[in-house]
Formats: sequence, structure tokens, C-alpha cells
Amino acid sequence: MNARYSHSALGLYYLKANLQELQEQAHITEFTLETKIEDCVEEIFAYTPKIVGIGVYIWNVEKMLALAQMLKLLAPKLLIVGGGPELFYEVEKHPLFPYLDYVIPGEGERVFYSFCKNIFQGKLPGESKILPRDFPPLESLLSPYPLYSEENIKNRRVYVESSRGCPYHCEFCLSSRETKVRHFPLQHFLQDLSSLWNRGVREFKFIDRTFNLDLQHSLPILEFFLNQKQHDFFLHFEMVPHHLPLELKEVLKRFTQGQIQAEVGVQSFNPEVAKRVGRVAKGQEILENLSFLRNETQVYLHVDLIVGLPGESLESFAAGFDLLMGLSPKVHEIQIGILKCLPGALIARHTEDFEMLYNRAPPYDILQNQQITFADLQRIKRLAKFWDLYNNSGNFKNTLPLLFKRKRESCLNQAFAFFSFLDFSDWCYQQVKHTSSLALERQALLLYRYLIEQIKYPASDVTPLLQKDYLCIEGRHLPPFLRGLQQEHSLLNKDKGEKIAKRSLSRKRQIKQGS
Repeated sequence: MNARYSHSALGLYYLKANLQELQEQAHITEFTLETKIEDCVEEIFAYTPKIVGIGVYIWNVEKMLALAQMLKLLAPKLLIVGGGPELFYEVEKHPLFPYLDYVIPGEGERVFYSFCKNIFQGKLPGESKILPRDFPPLESLLSPYPLYSEENIKNRRVYVESSRGCPYHCEFCLSSRETKVRHFPLQHFLQDLSSLWNRGVREFKFIDRTFNLDLQHSLPILEFFLNQKQHDFFLHFEMVPHHLPLELKEVLKRFTQGQIQAEVGVQSFNPEVAKRVGRVAKGQEILENLSFLRNETQVYLHVDLIVGLPGESLESFAAGFDLLMGLSPKVHEIQIGILKCLPGALIARHTEDFEMLYNRAPPYDILQNQQITFADLQRIKRLAKFWDLYNNSGNFKNTLPLLFKRKRESCLNQAFAFFSFLDFSDWCYQQVKHTSSLALERQALLLYRYLIEQIKYPASDVTPLLQKDYLCIEGRHLPPFLRGLQQEHSLLNKDKGEKIAKRSLSRKRQIKQGS
């Protein structure tokens, strides 16, 4: 059950690919969160299954619980097997556990095959509902990519995986519990990439925890794409910010604009906080590497920070945010994440010392701690939403800098950029009382009003910039409040070179943000 239609569940394709002689008896069924549970059950029952396996993630827990309850109500003898990140640790405490016949914690390719084979031979597992953990040699697994349909390739994101595991010990991440890194055989993986490429795939989202960890593995993969005759591809991968050897820098410099998006987990610039949660605390080196990527490559940078880490105050977080904003040019996106205490995550060990209170329901986000009140965390959660709408979207790249040009009394002796946007976020919420389903015209009007009414910019300073932002995509028309100083047709003629056409979901922001 995916968050949206454009996503696909790579884990299910791995499971089916490794069912060996049972593969033809298996069917992958994918839904979205909008699908009614009754419709899911109806489609599942159309296959008259003996076994139903469900992948449970933080975003689909509630829907999967409702699905399992209805399946058991209508077909009590149906065997339901659960797996996925939500069922890694503390499985017996999970609300789904009573409705599952068996659970496969962790990697399931070999375990699920053996389970299904035994069931069809009339052999039940032992008394425990929780089947043994398994970490199969990756060279023993059959590739899932041939199972991607033409519909997948044409209309959905294609996820690929060149390694599993992570060597780092970030306590908010479940990967910190199992730190051994394993790589898929490089030549086989390159053959998989070649096959996908020949089928027309041009967007590849790598789910590796740390793509730039082992250069002997990652550099040949990057060279594979550089060696293609066509250059209209898009790669997304996660990088650690402190590991950027010269050889990797030289390769990254060869990619052109729009070809690579790097998701870089900084999380905190506070060295004491970083060490406390198992992060590598090399703030200056991280800033230097980010500056290199922005100034000497055309990599699109999506940088993550986390609010609510034990021992980090609002002022400390704000200072880290301003460090990123101070880069010239600044990174393309700053993702403001809210700390979560996932079941089994080591971050739970700080709960008592730092008075950490978490939501007991998914997504298990922090509610308050010793340093940040519940009220302030609510404000920051709203700020994160508005920041995504106004900055990360790329919709207001010409106008938004006005927010950060004039220091006001409320921001003196503080992290100016962060608290300036916090003021704007608070004001927006007072106007609309929500953070979602805000149409672009409403967003533009809020920004226009705030800059003129609260910061006291002349309309003549604001209107041309908003007009330019609003008309950067072909087919848009200026809303009434922006039709004052400059006629729409003249702006269209002036800025033809900056216009962008509609593109695929995963590249819209990169195109808007530009270099």
C-alpha cells in the first residue's frame, strides 16, 4: 500500500523474484492510501489466495491494520504474513500482531520462499509466529527488475538497490542496529541497469543507505551513466556529507544540470548533539563539501536537518539552519524533519534523561522534550510544511529572498533566517489555520500580503518578483492581485528563456530551482 501511485514497492518484487518454482503462483497487488479497504479486499479475494503477504511501513500502518482486520473477519483461515520496517523490532507490541499469522522480520527473500513452500507441502512453522531473521548473501538473490511492468517503467518511479546496510550508528535510524554493509555483485548490477536503460528507464532512485561509502562500487555505477550516449537521465541517491574524496569530486563534476539529486543527511551542526546520537560531528568539513557541491558541480542538493534531537535547543537548531542558508549559493532544498522514535530505534535510550515525549501512534514523532516545548514543536512542524511549500518547491525563488533581507527587532541576536521564516509561518497559520491544500494563488497572496503589510516593502518591489515566479511555468495566468504594475504579455515575452514545461514529478523542483 504505497503513499501514492507513482511509488512502487521494491520489496514485493524481490520476494516474488525469489519464489523460484512458486513464482507463477504469486501475484503482486499494489494500492495507494486513497484506495478503500473494501476495494483492496475485493481485489485480493479475486485471486482466491491461500497466503497474503503485507508490507508494513510507517505511512501505511493504519490502513494495513484495517486491511488485516477485514481479511481475518471475512476469511478466518486465510494465512496473513507481515513484513517490512514496522515489523523489525518489538513485533509482539505492534497493533497488527494479533491479526497476523506469521511475521518475517528483516530481509524476507529466502524466509518467505521457504515458508510458502512448506505451507503448500502441509508443513507449518514452529510454535512462534515470528520467523527467524535472515541476511542472505546478496549474490544468491535473483534480480527483481525484470518483474517491472511496462506500466511501472512508463508511469512510476523505478527504485534500484546496489547495497544493503549502513556502517554508521545514527540512533534514530533502524539501520544502526545492523551495521554490516553488503554489496550486490557489481557486474550483475550493471547488467540490471543496462537492461532497465534499454527498456527506456531514465529515472533511477537508489535506496542505498550510503551511496558514496565505497568508491570501488559507486564510481563504476556513476561511470555507467556518464558513458551513455543519451544524457536525459535523472539519478537520486543518499550521501554522507563528510566523505567526499577527490576522485568522487572529479566524477561528480562531469554530470550536467538535472542529472543528479543527492539527499545529504546533516541532521545537526551541534557537535555535542551529533555525537550523542551517533552522528559524525565534522561540521566544518560538511560545510566545505556542501560548498564544493554547490559551486563546482551541478548536483541538486537536498539537505536534511532533524528537529528534536536530545540536547538540541530551538536556538541551536536555528543556528544550524542558518549555516546552510549562509552558503553561497544556498543549497536547493533544506528538509526539516521531525525526530521520530521508531520501534526498536536506539534513540529511545535518551527518553528519560532528556524528557522526550513521543506520539505513540505512527509516525511516532517527538511531541516535546527538555529543550523544546510542545507549543514550539507545533510551530516548527508547521514551519516545515510552509518551508516545503515556499522554498523547496522552487515556486518563489525570486520573491522569497525578500523575507531574509531586512532584519527586524524580533530577529536581533538570533539565527536571522530561521526566525524570520518562523515569523512568516506563524502569520500564515493565523490567516488560514492549516498547512495543506493551499492553492498556489493562495500561497502567493499570503507572501504578497506579508511582505507588504508586515515587513513594509513597497508593492513596486514585491509585485514584479511574484509575477516572475508565478509565470515561470507555461500556461499559468496572473491572479487579479498581481495584474497591477506589469502586463502579463510583456512578462511572457521578456522571460521566455526561463520558462519551464511540465515535467515528471521527481524533476519538477530541480527544474524550478535551476542551478
